[in-house]
Amino acid sequence: MCKQKQKLKSAGYTPKQIAAHGTIEKLGLEHIFEFFGTFPAFMVFKDVDVPNKQAEMLQVYDHIVSTNYSMNHPIMPYIQMVSLIFAGQLDNSYTHPLYAPNGVFKPGSAENWYTEFNKWRAFPTNATAVVSAGVLQPLYTFADLVFTNEFTYNTASCEFGGSTLNFSFFAFFIVNLLEDSDFVKMIQQMRDVTDSKDKNPLGRPKAYPYSDMITFWSVFLEIEAIMWRALAINTGVLFILTALLLKDIVVALVTVLICTMIVLGTYGVMMTFVKYNTFVATGLIACSGLVVEDVAHFVAAFNLTQGSTEKKIATAMKHTFVAIIFVLSPPSFRSSRWPSTTWILLSSISLRCLLCL
Repeated sequence: MCKQKQKLKSAGYTPKQIAAHGTIEKLGLEHIFEFFGTFPAFMVFKDVDVPNKQAEMLQVYDHIVSTNYSMNHPIMPYIQMVSLIFAGQLDNSYTHPLYAPNGVFKPGSAENWYTEFNKWRAFPTNATAVVSAGVLQPLYTFADLVFTNEFTYNTASCEFGGSTLNFSFFAFFIVNLLEDSDFVKMIQQMRDVTDSKDKNPLGRPKAYPYSDMITFWSVFLEIEAIMWRALAINTGVLFILTALLLKDIVVALVTVLICTMIVLGTYGVMMTFVKYNTFVATGLIACSGLVVEDVAHFVAAFNLTQGSTEKKIATAMKHTFVAIIFVLSPPSFRSSRWPSTTWILLSSISLRCLLCL
């Protein structure tokens, strides 16, 4: 049953739980993540030779917004806006029916491209004078519309107009994220695009999508494999140490087997009530470490006791179960108001009741 629960688990978060119950914030998070499913995102370009790589930038953007979980932003890419502003200096060696119907802006050199680009995006020293002169829609406002003033720039010589692009982006939307599995599928589809040399000739280090949804959910592509590796390492260390300290391979195998059963059982039970995420994975790894102490002490007490099986079990329970219940009990029951003899008596009665059941 636990194994079946693990296979049917739902990976993800429940963001509405961070807000207090009955508040408008909780209702808003519930509607955004369970009914709306649309989030802003950006196609990021870092350290790209923009004047000479405009076609490649539009190409990877086109592939990203063509996936099942993305769509164009109402605000066009700044490369497209540049081509509209400088429509008389286009190179039609690359065209796209939407982003570059007549080609892209190429005035002959990167220096000329940046000179024109920086002149276009520069704010006037006296914007009031521009409006007073009767210019209803100054061109620099179009540059601001496509986010050029939110990019980062490198200082450059006057031949480049004083600066070159270091970090820029095209906006788009991530859509159709209505199920937990949709988040993982969306990230995988976008990784398929950015990892493909044909679809992303710039390479992932220089061109990649960014969104809060990608940042927080991308961990689910690797987290389970990492968790199993950590549990395997923990189990191996437990086996070696138990075998060395108790000088018995069989005892070490039994200890490892019981600890593994407890962790898998905990995993299955948790998947019945909560979603699988980083907190669950961390808790399972912690569980594998916490369970060692109780199991190892019990198995060691059983192994070292002489006599019949019943006597070994009784002695092992006597040595370990009181301490286990004492640790797991509420703090109020462990206060100094309870004499130790009374506590031991209550523990013994509880153990007998459990054994009878």
